[in-house]
Amino acid sequence: MAQDNPVQGALTADCVRNYELGNVVEYPIDAAVCIFQGSPVIVDGVTTGYANTPETAAGAGTFVGFAIKRRDNRVGAVQFVGDAPGSGLAGALRVRVNDKGKVVLWVAGSPTKIGQLVYCSTSDTFSVTKPGSGAMYVVGRIAEFTQDAVTNSLTRCVVEYNAFAADLLSDMAEQVTAPVLYAASGAIALPTAPFTDVLITKAGVAVMTLALPTAGTDDGKRIRITSNTAFAHTVTTPASGLNGALHIATYAAAVGNNVLLEAQGGTWNVIENLGVTLS
Repeated sequence: MAQDNPVQGALTADCVRNYELGNVVEYPIDAAVCIFQGSPVIVDGVTTGYANTPETAAGAGTFVGFAIKRRDNRVGAVQFVGDAPGSGLAGALRVRVNDKGKVVLWVAGSPTKIGQLVYCSTSDTFSVTKPGSGAMYVVGRIAEFTQDAVTNSLTRCVVEYNAFAADLLSDMAEQVTAPVLYAASGAIALPTAPFTDVLITKAGVAVMTLALPTAGTDDGKRIRITSNTAFAHTVTTPASGLNGALHIATYAAAVGNNVLLEAQGGTWNVIENLGVTLS
């Protein structure tokens, strides 16, 4: 059986598949974009399936590797000998990318540890410090510090990268956020990230409210609400907001009591509970 038969289902005979060899892949370039040799390449940043630079992808999309050779898809751009000039149309040219290996980069943020994540914000800006805003892509982890005589704000590092492992690391890094502190009674903001950590720090009983999540949009998002002071705090949702039947969470007066909630279908499901009574 040949792989190219356009059918799916359970195999009833051997299937001869085509396999990509090595670490080189190609992606069509987005409209009017120039990708220089050595640039991190971002796919799906603006248009699904098309390659951009971190600058033109503007924080969206997935890091897929480093460009092996410059490809300039701007109108009339001169290519290498034998290459057609750029037309500016999406997909008119393709860029070759090495999606796995080790690369030497100048890294900001004063890296000191092997294994630190390396972030990219532009095509030649790398740091171990996660940008607070704007484009942010995990490209890999520090594998080695080179011996280099230059002393400035950048450190010359060997960075090991694997495009789709980096995508997983990026998803994990996005989930690690500083806890949100509440020192007074009031409304707890709905989570915008996959996971939000909330600490109630009020020196007294905090009376908190939590709105219902939006079905479909917020499904899967989690929020952990922890008491950081020994008081009987309460968190109240609209009717039937907890497990589809209850709506008040009352904390026993002890530091560390907490409840982990997950949004599903417009309500909050209680996933974990320590020292909190639901009613």
